[in-house]
Amino acid sequence: KLFETDYFGITLVRDVAGAEMCGTLKNIIALGAGMVDGLGLGPNTKSAILRKGLDEMRRFSKALYPTISDSTFMESCGMADLIATCYGGRNRFVAMEYTKSIMVRTLASSCVQNLGTHEANVWGRCGRCFLAVVHADVPAWCACTHL
Repeated sequence: KLFETDYFGITLVRDVAGAEMCGTLKNIIALGAGMVDGLGLGPNTKSAILRKGLDEMRRFSKALYPTISDSTFMESCGMADLIATCYGGRNRFVAMEYTKSIMVRTLASSCVQNLGTHEANVWGRCGRCFLAVVHADVPAWCACTHL
């Protein structure tokens, strides 16, 4: 009751393992979201990473801890924390900046007259990679750790 007001509330989640898994795995998805931002792939690609990532967080967690509740992933420790981390977290920011720096170094190594073509080639390779991650059976969080 002390922290319960008309504009602020606290929800108690009794699923400790589920909350811990959410707090861990969301950081991996945030790396993918940052890479999407760094490549400038847009909000649809980023939302696909989040959607697929949340589902894979749930499936992976349940494989390790079968008693985890599906509803935990819809709580603040799940979906809300995933969204916050993928839009403003440190992991997203570092991945975004790292991806941008790779693109800058790659583009800078090309001769000036081929920059446009080379940029399209870099985006094409990276874009295909992200699209494959979103639509493949390979979990997005696993693919993000390999990029």
